[in-house]
Amino acid sequence: MLARFPHELLELFVDEVAANTNRAQRASALKSCSLASPCISKRARSHLFSTVSLRWTSKRGLTIGMKERSLLLKQLMDSDRILITFIHVLELYINDCTDEGVQEEYGLPAIITALYSSPRSRLHSFSLSAFKFRFTPWDALPTAFKAALSNLCQSGSLKSLSLIHLQGIPLRLISKCHRNLQRFTVFYTSFQNSIFPPLETGRTCLCCLEELHTDSSIVFLGRALEAAHNGALLSGLRRLHGVVRHPSDAEGYWETMQDSSSSLRDLRLFLRPKLTDDTLQCIQIGRLACLHSLSFHISCSPHDGWIDATRIFSFLRSSHSNSLNHISIDILVYMASANPNYFFHAETGWDALDAAIASSSFPSLESVNIRLISPGLMTGPDLGVVDENRELEVRDISHLSMASFLRTAERGCEGPTPMIGVKLLMPDCTQM
Repeated sequence: MLARFPHELLELFVDEVAANTNRAQRASALKSCSLASPCISKRARSHLFSTVSLRWTSKRGLTIGMKERSLLLKQLMDSDRILITFIHVLELYINDCTDEGVQEEYGLPAIITALYSSPRSRLHSFSLSAFKFRFTPWDALPTAFKAALSNLCQSGSLKSLSLIHLQGIPLRLISKCHRNLQRFTVFYTSFQNSIFPPLETGRTCLCCLEELHTDSSIVFLGRALEAAHNGALLSGLRRLHGVVRHPSDAEGYWETMQDSSSSLRDLRLFLRPKLTDDTLQCIQIGRLACLHSLSFHISCSPHDGWIDATRIFSFLRSSHSNSLNHISIDILVYMASANPNYFFHAETGWDALDAAIASSSFPSLESVNIRLISPGLMTGPDLGVVDENRELEVRDISHLSMASFLRTAERGCEGPTPMIGVKLLMPDCTQM
């Protein structure tokens, strides 16, 4: 019966299953599609194996190490040559640098080599994360594994590279990446100048990153780049997303932004609680000539109230930018009241934000988007991304906030007014 449908329609059906099925049921649904008919098997498997994660885990008292998982993946790749065309993202989570899974004889270096050397490979993203409660020294990793990773970075396959919870990564590994690399994610990581890895591919062109996601690691990266006299790596940044935990972090971000002031278009800052005013004041957005989008991510706890939100609003009131088009503010709030009006009172400092929007400090401003988010919905290494796999309840409460933006409403009588949107994001209790 499936053969009667156009092949393109069947593929659209599988794409819809992959896109709109929640995480818990997605794998099972795609397995069923792959077994239903040869007509849709390839399409279903392309979604099923598009992201491959290898990690140490303990389930029901049974410890499953990287050795078993890497051996299984290698066997699958050897027995089915078309599998390599499905893998777009490879994620490795190392619990211990002595884990047998990263050794050459257990296949992981061979897997990495196959994914960058085969002309049929479609790999574009690679992530390496160590155990989150301790840092893994780069020098402790097996030589074969480091050599495979070095060649992967230089091969031109990758567009995105993530390194998390690692110590002493040689700067050369990053600075000698192929120019195709566009996005670099680095958290809880330090760098050093080192002669390893050798340039085994003989390539000499340097990459120039477009997107950087980081935390205080940016301080170590900046120092290493300065010592190596290599500022070109970050000079063309267009997007910078970072976690600011200390005032020194903000200074590191500002130094990076100065190097890319003529190209940076998107700046997103995840601010830890109880930061001082000086932390924000060192970031002078007025000097970023091409900045179009500015985003803040903050949290408001029951104990500290709206102190950090008020600080952000005051920062915007004292800032200016001729190029800024969009401002986004994500506020993690503990749902102390089911009444959305609870969020709009004098203590939240909306008046300062209203004054900033209505002033002439942002002549190109087109929209202001504010999201009040339940903390349980956040994911990612910086906890700065809404988990799209969760069932969400989204309430548009923009109409309730208008009383807090009186100056902006008055400005509308004189000229263009920025669109203000306020949404409340909560877990969908009906799906639990």
